[in-house]
Amino acid sequence: MIIKKLSVLFLILLTSCQLPPTIVSERHESSHPLFEKLDQPIVISKDSVVLDSRAFYDYSMYHLEDSIYIRWQDFLVPRSSKKLISEQKIARKLALKNVHPKKSHIIVGDSSSAEFAALAWLLDSLGVNDVQTIYFSYFKSGLTTKKTPIKNARPWTSKMLDSQIVSKLEGKDLVIDARLESVAFKLPLSQEKIKNNKVINMPWKDFYNSYGRPKKSMIKTLKGIKIEPSQSIVVTSSHLSEAAAVSYALKVLGYNNVKIWINTKS
Repeated sequence: MIIKKLSVLFLILLTSCQLPPTIVSERHESSHPLFEKLDQPIVISKDSVVLDSRAFYDYSMYHLEDSIYIRWQDFLVPRSSKKLISEQKIARKLALKNVHPKKSHIIVGDSSSAEFAALAWLLDSLGVNDVQTIYFSYFKSGLTTKKTPIKNARPWTSKMLDSQIVSKLEGKDLVIDARLESVAFKLPLSQEKIKNNKVINMPWKDFYNSYGRPKKSMIKTLKGIKIEPSQSIVVTSSHLSEAAAVSYALKVLGYNNVKIWINTKS
């Protein structure tokens, strides 16, 4: 009886001394300079260049002090939703908005349009790497109706966009359709063009949080469906702005092998 009690006591002590299994979580790393800033508040200093991409009516009603109005359409070929003007012309237009690779930039927008994030992609792709996005609703003070005097930045040489945009797919490419689900359902992609590729519909809004910043939780979502940072990803949409918004978010999150597929002649 004593031996039995001692045996039970030994088992209890042994069980209580056992440590729970160690859970090792794989750390996701991004080489993009803005990745670590996603957890930090947006800070606007006197040297920051704030670009407001909202509709002009909204901008004229209220905007951040010293913010500069900018339009995504100004960098597109007239009457096109997908074709950009030349890199040299884009760089000259951006310099007139005080944009320069050595400055920090904040692009303000709202959830009704992907253009704020498309502008971030454009600047980032041209070599202006310090670009953060934010929704206008994030700001509660420092608003004005006064027109902002614009200082021109020094002329600068941009990177080329050839490596960011493709006209045809490779068999290894995963295609992300950045259109809203309702649009993607009504207007499916051409089966002839995507017959050798896996296609996933992930609307551009899914990649941004309620503040208009790239959503870190998308990393877990992507890994859950077996999309790793090394995956060759091609993003497409009816509008270049939506594809660019997803491409920008993916790059900030550490997915470096991302391109935009222009799949029509529009």
